[in-house]
Amino acid sequence: MVIDCPVRADSVDLLRRMEPDAVVLAADDGAADPADERPLPLDLSTAVVLLASPASARTLRSARAAGVMGVLLRPLRAQDLAPTLEIAIARFRELRRLRRALADRPLVEAAKARLMAREGLSEPAAFGWLRRRAMEQRIRIGEMARSVLGPDAG
Repeated sequence: MVIDCPVRADSVDLLRRMEPDAVVLAADDGAADPADERPLPLDLSTAVVLLASPASARTLRSARAAGVMGVLLRPLRAQDLAPTLEIAIARFRELRRLRRALADRPLVEAAKARLMAREGLSEPAAFGWLRRRAMEQRIRIGEMARSVLGPDAG
């Protein structure tokens, strides 16, 4: 799905409701630094690709710091769009997966400790128990850790 529209006050809310795989954010041609003057915050929970005129090193540094996953340069060539979006989406999904795993780590550690104390399991056995149950129920290991911890889970 592609939507070409001017930025509005409710653009971020609209994008969050639509849950796109990626957003192509066009930088203003006259902007000295598109990442500083971006009309949308880049915390959309989706891959963001910047469409810009040939970029300076400063623009690319700012875009990277702002969370841009790819850059397309004007004039846009149709054959550049699909591979750029594919890579940006894949990298964004991997980054999201790693962030979730990192955020779940304290919960997994607490659940392992509870299983070790309650069931007398070793640390590898407690982790194996969590992993097997998560796989059986087709949920993330962090969710299984939350269910083991119950109301104590953060």
